Amino acid sequence: MQPTMNVSGPTVSTSVEMANWGVILLGLTVVLILTGLVLGYMALGDIRRERGRLGGAAMATVAAGLLPSLMICGVCVVLMTLLGSALVGSAARRPENVWGLVGLVVGMVLSFLMLRSMYRGAKGWEPVAAATVPVERSGMATAALVLTILGGALLLVVLIGRWRSDFVPLSLGVHVAGLICGVLSRSEPTGRWCAWLSGGMFVLLLLLTA
Repeated sequence: MQPTMNVSGPTVSTSVEMANWGVILLGLTVVLILTGLVLGYMALGDIRRERGRLGGAAMATVAAGLLPSLMICGVCVVLMTLLGSALVGSAARRPENVWGLVGLVVGMVLSFLMLRSMYRGAKGWEPVAAATVPVERSGMATAALVLTILGGALLLVVLIGRWRSDFVPLSLGVHVAGLICGVLSRSEPTGRWCAWLSGGMFVLLLLLTA
């Protein structure tokens, strides 16, 4: 009669050890991120008190803004996914759906704006004073404004109207025209805002009709 060998013990022990190492690495990552957050804000405060004469503002901004940036991106992805689920149904949960990707892009833009504000605050950056002489809006910027308002009205018709499919091509064309006019007049604040709004509505309409 041959003796039997028990080989289940080492496998369980190895799995437990790997799980323990995973928990340790996760905990260490959280501790390092929180430590960087605290030290980064302390460094930004020191740089701000020295009126930007100290170096290291960029690294301090990254350290202080990493965790908030991750949270902003996560919240934007979740909110955009929920919005897609509410607007187009269960199809928004499919892996090929781009609602989560759009949320990630929005979160990255918001994170960039936050980090830029933190860096400028530490370096003592001040915005350039606006011109005292009023600048007349150009014809291209006016056209962009009109097309953006018209595109917003058409988007509402597509969202809540009964002639949804009939107005989709017209709405897409108006959004593209507003985006082009806004880009051509991007030197003016009106043109820049219209370009962003028209482009955002165009992407939203594509997501709704995909």
